[in-house]
Amino acid sequence: MGKKTFFTCCFMAVGSLIVFGQEFKSALDAPDNWRNELLAFPLEFAPEIDLVGFEDVLFAPGWADKTSDQFWMYHFTWFVDFKEPMSVSFLEKNLVEYYNGLANMVLKGNENEGPISIPDSSICLFIKTQTGFIGKMRVFDPFFTKDYIDLNVIVKESVCQKTEKHIVSFHISPKEVDHKIWEQFKNIKVLQECN
Repeated sequence: MGKKTFFTCCFMAVGSLIVFGQEFKSALDAPDNWRNELLAFPLEFAPEIDLVGFEDVLFAPGWADKTSDQFWMYHFTWFVDFKEPMSVSFLEKNLVEYYNGLANMVLKGNENEGPISIPDSSICLFIKTQTGFIGKMRVFDPFFTKDYIDLNVIVKESVCQKTEKHIVSFHISPKEVDHKIWEQFKNIKVLQECN
């Protein structure tokens, strides 16, 4: 199965609404070899996340390669209506819903591969920093390993008072945050800034 087909199947499996530039367009600038997807809130796999807006997702070229330093390395940014700054509890609660919902939908979509084993709940722990949050997540990988994976996360948040829009960016990798792989996230730029 080619990479393009693989990514298309993944998102068809989770039943997410992929927006092809009709309502939203990508608001991220990244290297050409990072694959981009747009999803509208509410997310079909996690409707409990009460946000309005969209998610812009970028997958590193080695995201699906278990032998690569880029395995499970990706970025997403939420462009959402949200009146208050994000909190640790808001992030932890909603990311648990996000990853539990994603795992459950993918596993149900792959019923023809054998018995479904719905995983235990994801675990997401964050602390507040000057520019956002830093955290660790233990989530179920329904795509490649069919096992739990530990992910490191750096979250940056900006709030546009003029439009009351939140721009919340997530850098995610299993590698520790001092690994050289994290330098690659510097090549991702948010195009929709609030001036």
